[in-house]
Parts: sequence; C-alpha cells; structure tokens
Amino acid sequence: MFHDIASGAETFAQFFELDELLTRNVQRDGCQFCGGRLDRADYPRKPRGLPEAAEPYFDRRFSLCCANQRCRRRTLPPSVRFLERHVYVGWVILEMCLAIAQTLKGEERRRVGRWRQWWRRRFGEGAIFAELRARHLSIAIDTLPGCLVAALSQYSVGKGALWLMSFVATGAAPPRRKSEG
Repeated sequence: MFHDIASGAETFAQFFELDELLTRNVQRDGCQFCGGRLDRADYPRKPRGLPEAAEPYFDRRFSLCCANQRCRRRTLPPSVRFLERHVYVGWVILEMCLAIAQTLKGEERRRVGRWRQWWRRRFGEGAIFAELRARHLSIAIDTLPGCLVAALSQYSVGKGALWLMSFVATGAAPPRRKSEG
C-alpha cells in the first residue's frame, strides 16, 4: 500500500512540513523541565529504505535543546518521519511490518519481528493506542499495525500515510495547514 508513496515528492514534503510544525509547537511551549527557551539542535540522519528523491526530506531529525545553562536538556519533538530512534523511516517500518513474513529471510525477518514487537508492545500499550481503541473498538493489539492501515482505506495513499504517522507520533490527525483551511 505505502510503497506507492515512493513516487510522490509532494508527500515527502508534507511529512517534512508537518514535522516542522510539530517542532515549532513544542518549541513554543518551552522546556518541559525548567520552562526555558528551546533552541533548535537538529542532528543528521542517514535513514535506510528511502528512494533517492526522498533523502533531502529525511536527512536530519528535528531536535530542541534548552537554552537555560543550568538545564540544557534535549527535547525530541514527535515526528511523522521517524519512529522514535529507529534508523528506518516510519512508513518504511510500517510497510515492512505488513509484508508477508514468509517472504522475508534472515536478518530482514528478525528486524521485522522486532518492529512488530514495537507496534504491539510499545505502541499497543501506550496512551495513543488506548485512545484510538476507545473510539474504534474493533481494533486489537494483536492485529497491529494492520488494523490501523484498514482505517486508512478512505484516504489516498499519501494522505493515509501522513494521517497514520501523525497519529502514531501525536495521537491526533495532522493539523490542517493554512492552505487547507
């Protein structure tokens, strides 16, 4: 399903723009530890599994650092491009988890197994999934991430992927851009 994203530079730009918006929102709220100003402290990423055209949109992870010299703690804003600290891009992880396990071999099969565990344990036991489950009783942890993909059938591939990764990162659908208003 999401492999179709690989042909759409517009979708990559939307992922990037949404991460920028999420970062600005966290930056505006200030440091969660001391209330100080948050400065940008992005760091480079070399994610795997991307087509060459997408690389400029995924070459750095947005990060913030408290400007207060006594605090200096980092804040990692939610991201629709990356799942936590994984090297692979979020929608690539999703796509691989939906792959039929029998077609995967060796290290690739073990990697996908770890990702499925992430979906079912880390995401499935979290507050975001609990909120989603309260709204849609038909989804179950043991069907992750497939049950989330089923919810996307009403969207185009690009919008569906953006919605899903936004929900995974923040617990909400992506905020509307001014041009969508």
